[in-house]
Amino acid sequence: MVSNTSSFVLLRHLGLLSAAVALVTAATDPCVPGTFSFPSLSGAEGRTITASSFKAYKGNSGWRPEAVHIGAEGVSVCNVTVSYTHPGENDLVNVHIWLPLENYKSRFVGVGGGGWKAGEIGDDMMSMLAYQGYAAAATDAGYNHIPTSLPDSWLLESPGKLAIPLLTNFAHRAAHDMTVISKHIVEKYYNEEPKFSYWNGCSTGGRQGLDLAQRYPEDYDGIWAACPAVSFPALLMSLFWPQVVMNIARVYPSACQFEAVRMAAIEACDELDHVKDGVISRDDLCEFDPETVIGKEFDCQGTKIKISKEVAEIVKAMLQGPVDTEGKQLFPGTSHGTAATGFLSTANTICTGESCTAGRPFPIAADWIRLPLKKDASFDVTKISREEFVQLFHQSVREYNDLIGSNNPDLRGFREAGKKMITWHATNDEAISFKFMRQYYDSVSELDEKNNVDTKSYYRYFEIPGLTHCSAPAGVHYPLYGFDALRRWVEDGVIPTVLDTVLVGERETDEEGVSQAVYPYPSVSIRSGDSFIKYDTKKALDKQEGGKDEL
Repeated sequence: MVSNTSSFVLLRHLGLLSAAVALVTAATDPCVPGTFSFPSLSGAEGRTITASSFKAYKGNSGWRPEAVHIGAEGVSVCNVTVSYTHPGENDLVNVHIWLPLENYKSRFVGVGGGGWKAGEIGDDMMSMLAYQGYAAAATDAGYNHIPTSLPDSWLLESPGKLAIPLLTNFAHRAAHDMTVISKHIVEKYYNEEPKFSYWNGCSTGGRQGLDLAQRYPEDYDGIWAACPAVSFPALLMSLFWPQVVMNIARVYPSACQFEAVRMAAIEACDELDHVKDGVISRDDLCEFDPETVIGKEFDCQGTKIKISKEVAEIVKAMLQGPVDTEGKQLFPGTSHGTAATGFLSTANTICTGESCTAGRPFPIAADWIRLPLKKDASFDVTKISREEFVQLFHQSVREYNDLIGSNNPDLRGFREAGKKMITWHATNDEAISFKFMRQYYDSVSELDEKNNVDTKSYYRYFEIPGLTHCSAPAGVHYPLYGFDALRRWVEDGVIPTVLDTVLVGERETDEEGVSQAVYPYPSVSIRSGDSFIKYDTKKALDKQEGGKDEL
């Protein structure tokens, strides 16, 4: 029989033996929990760390154009998950880090989210980056959100009480925490710090990128932010504006009616850039008036339809953007040629056959009104009057802009730290009008100009004609290699004077063999003979009497 003292000594030796085995295992196969630890992170406390490798992963959806970079052999990584909490806030946040098993480039990339998700929707970007040799990471911000579901279960802590810690995580804290944790994990695995760190995000991920530059300028050497959901509290209210307009008019156009007006706009303004390609590249010159198609007959899947005055007025209100009861603009509107209906559009309606009787609000906009503003999951957003909409718009900005607006134009800390940022926006983004981003970039430029700073020395913004939200329709050029342009700017000092765009899956030229280069805002690309040249719209407007562009 073994004594208690002998048992203790035996257990102690077994414990030391287990620790020794763990060290040996970590030395031969570092993709084990024992390799890693939780870093020093203010206000956070580590909980668990798991690690396991997988090889030849091919589970990415292919929704993002960047997925074409992933080879047929799939992705092989060490997958590390770090769980932590903010003491006293009752959250449990998970950070997922993918560490390439081979071809590691000594670089780390934080991956942004979409919609209500603070981390990537699907695995397209994580897979693409890991395949190219980048360590990549994403966060769940402490809640499990399925993109097709409502956020009620996590965003509303209890009836009438918002889950502020989780909203704070979503707004900005989780992205910063993820960055600190991931860099530490990368160093532990590869025995060296990443030489460079980058952010890559679109939509919510684009907003996160802007916020990181504003709030945590030391986190990333370069930020790639696409179609950013900038001015988030005002943006979400503006996404509900088309529904307010339709509800007031009690008119709900069909998808065919909206599409007929859109195509009429494209026909009127397509060739303002000297190229007939089905894309309005010069929205600034497009003077198309929806009223010009009132009473005109269009084909709708074999049925003849006519555009009513009410339909034209709804489209005009969307182009103008939300206004208050006195007609003062609250936020920019959409652009000519942008789809009003579809998966990510804001003017969807509920129809049976040819009869459309109600609107279908943009989900995140409706969520925002019900939960952060009304704090009532059962609130009926379809009953909002114009007066109440205006009140809610101002309430939204007043209560939440500091938390999640991500529109602070002061990027001094980012610039002085020597960091670089590229943002781009689709001119036909159905969900987030590029005019929101233009407004933000102008505010940054104006502040920099007052301080004798050239914004383009550290931050460049591009508007890409015809693209949709974070993606590209068939036949429209996409900045597939734009992230590489950011890396070259950061590491080699190569200034991105243009952003090259390609037809995804096709040759890097258009059908006539001419490269499609996009110039930084406010310049645009116009066809001149057999090439594209830079045209500065602001300088042209300054020269023209009455602000009339000569093109």
